[in-house]
Amino acid sequence: MPAHAKTVPPKGSDAEQPSKPKRGAPSKVVGIKHAFLLARNDEWLGTCNKTGTVKIEVFLNNITKLWFLKYGDLPFEKDLDIDKPDPDLSLLDAPQELTDAECHRFKEHCKISNLSSAYSQISQWFRNHNNKLLKNNTNEVILNRINHTLGAESVDAPRKRQAAQIFLREYQTKVYAIFTGRWEEELANAKAASKKPLKKVTILMKVTQELLNKQSPSFCAEIDQMVLNDYLAHVAKWESKGKGSYARQGDSPKAYDSALFRSGDYMQPMIRCAGTNMGMNIIMMYVGPVGRRQGKVEVRTLYHGKTRGLLGQTWQQLDPTGFDAATASAARWGRLTTSLSG
Repeated sequence: MPAHAKTVPPKGSDAEQPSKPKRGAPSKVVGIKHAFLLARNDEWLGTCNKTGTVKIEVFLNNITKLWFLKYGDLPFEKDLDIDKPDPDLSLLDAPQELTDAECHRFKEHCKISNLSSAYSQISQWFRNHNNKLLKNNTNEVILNRINHTLGAESVDAPRKRQAAQIFLREYQTKVYAIFTGRWEEELANAKAASKKPLKKVTILMKVTQELLNKQSPSFCAEIDQMVLNDYLAHVAKWESKGKGSYARQGDSPKAYDSALFRSGDYMQPMIRCAGTNMGMNIIMMYVGPVGRRQGKVEVRTLYHGKTRGLLGQTWQQLDPTGFDAATASAARWGRLTTSLSG
């Protein structure tokens, strides 16, 4: 028998090894519980659009509490015939506190779970679900929603700060002198009432706004002007980010040639974004004199998208004859638009 041959024990024998369980997505949910998460997907997308990781952690914590109060220790892959109603006060923006018994059950449930916790499974489900949509679904509405969420930080103009924020920045010493006593008072009141105190930032901004409201109209007008100046400075900084290395640094032939050479740095992301949002393949041709070719009019081409299948092809690869004819036509048009001789 060859050394590399593999023997298979007869079925039912003692030597037969138990079959390994089929691997699947660790975040798989079905039926009613799938509908539960799907109904909250828009809120997950909206939370991801906000700055920082704290908001998404709060959202997932609240979802996990609500999940546990509704479904208890029921495994993710199991379904219910009839869904359970939401517990009272278990809205996502006002999560219900778990009792000691429920908290103990929840911790034990996380310990015996095949994964680290229900929290991680729910978090993974949202990521998997939206990654799948982004890769496989060409529906324009869905893609626009996801792309807007993922790209909002880079495309939205800066927000104008509030007058209270500028006042706090300029007069920290005066504000914090009052805030320190107010915060100690809030802690004492919360302890006496056996409840959680308000957040520090809430008390801080209340104190700031109260002080600002006591100022004279002329002083408030100065603060408003500071708000405007701060906003204009941020807008100028934001707009300057759009001027990358591809920008022309003058009108010399060298500057023109350098800008043309780097044009793909900003054109490629632009057509990729357009193609993704519209679910289309895009080809961009730009025609003009090329300095590196002694001013000869030529065509430069950028692609987004290929034919479907294992061996995806661009237009040039699929139909080189037709592609060459198109570029030749574009070059002829370019010569007529950039020279008098044609």
